[in-house]
Formats: sequence, structure tokens, C-alpha cells
Amino acid sequence: MPLLASPLGGLMPILILFILLIGFTVWQGKRQVKKQQEERAKLESNLQEGTRVVLNSGLFVTITHLGDKQAVVELAPGVEVSVLKQAIVRPAGDEEEFAFADDVPAQTSPASNETLAEDPAIDAQPETSATESTLAAETDEQPRA
Repeated sequence: MPLLASPLGGLMPILILFILLIGFTVWQGKRQVKKQQEERAKLESNLQEGTRVVLNSGLFVTITHLGDKQAVVELAPGVEVSVLKQAIVRPAGDEEEFAFADDVPAQTSPASNETLAEDPAIDAQPETSATESTLAAETDEQPRA
């Protein structure tokens, strides 16, 4: 009895194709996992103390001490935190870093050209609009039921 004449004969090519497709998908998945493991091992082997890195939370930190599974990183001068090495995503690039100045000049008001930082009235009273004042006055005058 020929293969195509059997009850499963018409489904056999589709079944073989399905098995090949599943096999190819499994092979691709294993290949991707192996590739990611190699990249991770390469990253961890290149880590050194003093290197600026990015954590998976998006923080830029400097490595101060390295262990087998953990690293001590510096968030700010004098602030050190212990993290897992797995939390380190990649080294920080120079273009990602930004510099800021501590002595930023005070902002000026566009209308009066006065410095906002020197005006004590700004910090003392919150701004309220005329509508808010009117609504507050109207709610006090209404009788309560």
C-alpha cells in the first residue's frame, strides 16, 4: 500500500513540515540564548573598578569594588550601594554623560527683568487666580443644607 493511499497520507507532508518548523524554532532559540550568555560574560569580564556603567534602572554609577556576584557602586560622592552584577547593563558612553554647573545664575523674570531668587514675596505667598478667590468667596456665602 503506497504512503499516499494510507489514511494519514495526505497529512504526512504537512506533519513533516510542522516538525521541521518546530525544530528550527528551537534551534534558533538556543542559538540566541548562547549568544546572549557570551555577550554577558564578555561584559562582566571587562568590568573594572572606576568604570562608569548604566544599571538596569537607568542610573549612571561608578564601580568602586567588584566581587564574584556583586559590585559596590558609587551613586554620588560618598554614597555607595551594593548591587548584583546582573543589574549592570552596559558601560556608559561619553555622549550619554552630561555636565552641570553648581553656580547657575538666578533666573530672571521676562516682564520686569528682576531676579526671581531675590524676591521673598514669591516664596512667601502661593499664587491664586481671581477665579479661585471668587469661588472661595461664593462657597462661604451659600447656606448649608
